[in-house]
Amino acid sequence: MKVRDELAGKKVRCKQCKSPVGVPSRRKSEVTDEELPFALFSKLENQGQLIGQGPHVTCRNCGEAFASDNLDCTFCGTPVNLEKDDKRRSQEKINSGDSPKGSSSVVVGQIVTGLTVCAFVGVMVMGGLLIKKQLSGGDGTTRVQKEFLGKTTEVWFNHQRKGERPEKLWRDNRWMPMHQVVGLDWAAVPLLLDALTERQTHDLATYVLVKYERTMGTPFVEDLEAGLKHSDEEVRMWAAKLVTKLERPAPELIPLLEGGGESAKDEKTGAAMVAAVKHLQSSGETETKK
Repeated sequence: MKVRDELAGKKVRCKQCKSPVGVPSRRKSEVTDEELPFALFSKLENQGQLIGQGPHVTCRNCGEAFASDNLDCTFCGTPVNLEKDDKRRSQEKINSGDSPKGSSSVVVGQIVTGLTVCAFVGVMVMGGLLIKKQLSGGDGTTRVQKEFLGKTTEVWFNHQRKGERPEKLWRDNRWMPMHQVVGLDWAAVPLLLDALTERQTHDLATYVLVKYERTMGTPFVEDLEAGLKHSDEEVRMWAAKLVTKLERPAPELIPLLEGGGESAKDEKTGAAMVAAVKHLQSSGETETKK
């Protein structure tokens, strides 16, 4: 039985017995150069592929062939696979928040985001309060750290302890004394009082404290209280002198001043204690009148 060349590799019915008979594929040697592309296309179709469209399936509704990567038939819109279609529609509902599960997921996500933001804000606020507590005095005044020629009082006193002379002290072809550089910084009062007890820094601390005695300003009460409790009498004397700079009542310092005045061995210390008590009493009377 002879058949057309394009039926090679397919099944046809026998003209006599009407039974399906497979038509042998033509060998490559039997295919001419002109027929080769068409033979390859026929082979691709036999393997279930549309030329230029990749793997394809047949719609169960209209019978048309279309690419298998489509979820719906491109001709009639019938879903390729009902199970896949149901999963797709369920996923779309979840993503859109229409289903209870989707709504719950969205709400949970919003709650987690809100808690995260609240926790971050809380950490920032607590950090700010800790910093403010470290930099503030007991009267609520913020301690402002000052620098003189780019260095704080503590750094200058460290240079003094080590016997160093920084180049910044060289001005107008001469070395400036360090006490002319270090200015007023009420936050540095504890450092100055402690420096009175050291041989290397005693004179520098005295020069700087004299500036404090002659200028206007408000020291921190807790610094003066610590100074009045110091074991060194000179430290207590300078703390009493700085009490007269307070611009608000501090009655809690009066017992320390009275006790320090009675036990003072130096007349200057006693006189400073008495002057400080009078200043606090006067400030208290003024506040009462207001």
